[in-house]
This record gives sequence, C-alpha cells and structure tokens, in this order.
Amino acid sequence: MRDDAVKRMVCQYKTEPTSFLLARLNMAEDCHIKGSGTTAERITMSLTTNLSPNSLEHGDAAPKIGRKWAQVESVARRLFLEHGFMNTSMDAVARDAMVSKATLYAYFPSKEALFAHLIAQECNEKQERLQILDLNTHDLETALRSFAHDYVRIFLDDDKMAFFRVVSAENARFPALCHLFFEAGPGNNIRRIATFLDDAKARGLLEFENSCIAATQFVSLVRGELPLCTALGIHRPTEDEIAEVIDSGLAVFLRAYAPRTQRDKENSARRVDDAAA
Repeated sequence: MRDDAVKRMVCQYKTEPTSFLLARLNMAEDCHIKGSGTTAERITMSLTTNLSPNSLEHGDAAPKIGRKWAQVESVARRLFLEHGFMNTSMDAVARDAMVSKATLYAYFPSKEALFAHLIAQECNEKQERLQILDLNTHDLETALRSFAHDYVRIFLDDDKMAFFRVVSAENARFPALCHLFFEAGPGNNIRRIATFLDDAKARGLLEFENSCIAATQFVSLVRGELPLCTALGIHRPTEDEIAEVIDSGLAVFLRAYAPRTQRDKENSARRVDDAAA
C-alpha cells in the first residue's frame, strides 16, 4: 500500500478522540496486527478496525495497572528512545522488563500498539503541564501568556522532545503513528486553544473567522524560531529571550485579532501620535 493511500485512510479518523484512535491500535484483532503486509499497512488496518467508541465508555480499553505494567512502560520507552522504533523488538521489551512474552502480548497485541500507547501517554503528560486556559480566572492576555510560556518550554526541553524525534524519524515508513502523535499532541493543543479563542470571541474580546487558524497562528507567533534553534544546537535561549519572543508574538496576535472598534481606536491614536511627532 502506498503511503498516500495510508494517509487517506488514517485521515478519515482525524476528528475522533485520541483515546479512540489509541483503542483502535490496542484492541485490533491479531489477524489485523500480525498478518502479512508492511507495518504501515498493519497500523492502518488496526486504525480501521470496526470498534465502537462506546467500548471505551464501558471499560473495554481500561488501562492496566500494577508493577509489571509499569515495568513494560518504562522499559519500552527507554528502548524506543535508545534504538528507535524499527530496532526495538517485543522480545527485547519482554526480556528487559522481566515479563513473559505472553504477558507482554496480553497487554499489547503488537509493537505498534505499544508504541501508540507510549505516544498517547507522552502527549497526555505534556498536556498536564500546560496552563489551563480559562477566562473566568484570568484575563485574555494573562491566560495566553501563561499558556505560551508552558507551551514553548515543552519544545525547549530535550527530554520532552526525545519522543518526538523518535516518531518523526519513522514518518516515511509509519505515517499512521505520526498521525496519532500529531492528533494526541500538537493537534490536541490547537483544538484546546481554539476552544478558548471561541470563548474569547463570544465575550467580544477577539474577532476572527476561523478559530483553528487563529490558534495555529498564535502558537507560531509565540514560539518563533526558538524550538528550531534549540533542536539544531544553534542557540539555547535565555529566559529573557524566551519572554521577549512570547511577548512580541502575543502582542502581534492580540493586535491582529482585536475587535474592530478597538483596532479603530488604536489606529486613530497612532495617527494622532504620528501627527504630533
């Protein structure tokens, strides 16, 4: 199956909750997971397994807990980070976690399902570190600035970005996993910000046509080139530099999407200042 066909099949699920996407990987039948075909095909087939979202609500995909489960998670994460997805085997995970292969496969029917679980876990942990966006407790500018500082620091933390590098390295071979990572992480953040911006618009604080586009522009403005420079080892920004980029980007965003009456007042004041100068 060609990669573009894989992407088309996976993208039909882009509006589903991350937990449902993960369940499609975790709960797919063995004939789909372990059958013939490329890894990309097997991932895609597992995503298209006929599961109902109701199965999640009734506990069919309830997370396991216990020492062995924690060992598997910890060992698998370490091995994937050290060796990448392709070079990590389920045998190695079972051996290093000191569990039987039967136990491991009872938890996860495939390496793809295990990796998908870790992707979701990694993204969920990042979500918990982000400032809650709430206009009932913060004004618009304060809420966005606090969120921006938490958000940008994720991209500047080597440990937090380690899993991203593993996933991105597998993009050409396993686009379905990359899609899952995007939906669970960056895509979820965009939706979260967009919901907040819709609330701000309803309160008359902002004006825009598409909240998802506005949210995407917001994150681009407040992070600037900081993540790229850090990832390439060109420069690690200081706290003052981080604050400067965020404040500048936030100012541009708020000015661009300010209500028309506010923009008119600011433009009038600017013309008066220019005339006085």
